[in-house]
Amino acid sequence: SGQLDVLNRCITAQDVNEFHCENCKFERVMQAIVTANHINFIHNCHFDYLKDNCIYNLTSNSGVTPGRLIVTDCYFANRNSEGIVTSGKENIIKNNIFENIPNSAISINNSMDTLIVEGNIFKNLVNDDSTETGTVIKDRSSSTHTIGDFIFSNNVVDVSSKPAQTGTGNILYVGTVTSAQMCNNNIKYQSITSGRAIEFYGLTNGNLSDNIITDTRNDATVRVFQWTNAPETLVCKNNLCGNQRITTLRDYSYTTEWVQTNTGGY
Repeated sequence: SGQLDVLNRCITAQDVNEFHCENCKFERVMQAIVTANHINFIHNCHFDYLKDNCIYNLTSNSGVTPGRLIVTDCYFANRNSEGIVTSGKENIIKNNIFENIPNSAISINNSMDTLIVEGNIFKNLVNDDSTETGTVIKDRSSSTHTIGDFIFSNNVVDVSSKPAQTGTGNILYVGTVTSAQMCNNNIKYQSITSGRAIEFYGLTNGNLSDNIITDTRNDATVRVFQWTNAPETLVCKNNLCGNQRITTLRDYSYTTEWVQTNTGGY
């Protein structure tokens, strides 16, 4: 532990082939882990009351681009900024708990081949004295970043206990994705007027299936799923959408696979 008003990084690791950090606790510091390595593995760590990023994965001073970031079974809580900042080619984030984070639990800082987010719990992403809810995933530059394969499955999201974030109020907001699989999630959130839970800047192929998505504010103007550039194929099936619509703002003027077997308001 340390002081919050100075840049005291606990661990800086760069230009190594493989970096492991396991069973560590970081509390009341500025930053915890900054990595710039080919393979980065972080397991069973506890991050509490940090002022800046918990895990920052970035390109090293010598130009080494991170290859793989794996974060499993960690606890992120009571933060003033971002939980994980991803920059590598392959990012795997599984079985973690994110709680009371007012900015974003996961931030996308670069284009990548793969982003897998599975089996996590995102709860009340806000500090006790804040009036805004943080996002689960936020792309720092959605109009320029691309993701090859995006998997968001078997997660529990509950950000319904505080007022929604200003602006669009997105829970997930990513750049241009080639293939997106979003299945078996339970998402509960509090929207803003004409907001949306999930938004892509661009999407080629998408599958939104077997999710429970509930807006506790009960606003029929809210759209569950939206994009800026329309997908080529899209499958939406077996979703339970409470108090909002599964439709988007874009017209279907293209050939698409659409299986409309959802329940809820449209």
